[in-house]
Amino acid sequence: MNQSKDKKEEEIEFPVVIIKKNGNFLCRIVELGIIEKNVNLNTAYEKAILKKDEIIEQFREEDELESVLNLKNNSNLRTAVPNDNNTSFFVKYGVLAVFCFVIGALGLNYIKNSLRNTLKNQKIGMKIERTIEKVAQKNIADERIAKTQGNIKIIVKKYKPLVQEMRELFRD
Repeated sequence: MNQSKDKKEEEIEFPVVIIKKNGNFLCRIVELGIIEKNVNLNTAYEKAILKKDEIIEQFREEDELESVLNLKNNSNLRTAVPNDNNTSFFVKYGVLAVFCFVIGALGLNYIKNSLRNTLKNQKIGMKIERTIEKVAQKNIADERIAKTQGNIKIIVKKYKPLVQEMRELFRD
């Protein structure tokens, strides 16, 4: 029984990613979410291993050791190693810059079209005003005036009895 327990403990090994940054060493065990930072590499490594052992012991106490083994089997070391070059930074912010540029260009185009339409509408309004002024300044022929007055008299004769009846309804 003791040998199987030792065998399971041997199986539960996770890769430790070591990064040197600003004079400190970072020891990461990605699958368990452990990060230890220290000036001394051995100290950082030992702390990371101690935390790993504590986590595994907690899982063992809760009879959930299988889930730790699943973490180990599903680990992908390639994603755990941080990207040392800045290409991902430049790609992300390059895409963001292009996106902002496109949105800005579309916004400026929209504003330009709105101003153009506003100016066109002002020109149309000015044309209507000029047309009204021209019509008002023209002398209308006497024949046309007489014809319009005759039409008005016909309309008045037609609706006068109706208007008189309505007047009586509104009197008190």
